[in-house]
Amino acid sequence: MQYQAEGVVTGFTKFKGEIDGQTIDANTVFVEVSIGTMGKGTRTVARKCATEDVIKKIEHLPFPFKAHVTLEEQATAKKESLVVTEIKPLQQGKQAA
Repeated sequence: MQYQAEGVVTGFTKFKGEIDGQTIDANTVFVEVSIGTMGKGTRTVARKCATEDVIKKIEHLPFPFKAHVTLEEQATAKKESLVVTEIKPLQQGKQAA
């Protein structure tokens, strides 16, 4: 199942390499989310990315920025998680000349 949300992307981490003979492709984006009814304001949550390509498309941008974020629900036998499959930055407003 896929979800779309609009939010502020505040940063990312990425790692692609080998550890103990296993290939690792670990990519994470950090997105602001509302605290909800239990409090007031926002907090930043880490969301795993499906692939390094999600990060490559945004790493050149100045952070933080607003974006449309596409998330996909993935499940294993033991847990469920939301994984970022796409980030589309919202166009910044034109600055006055």
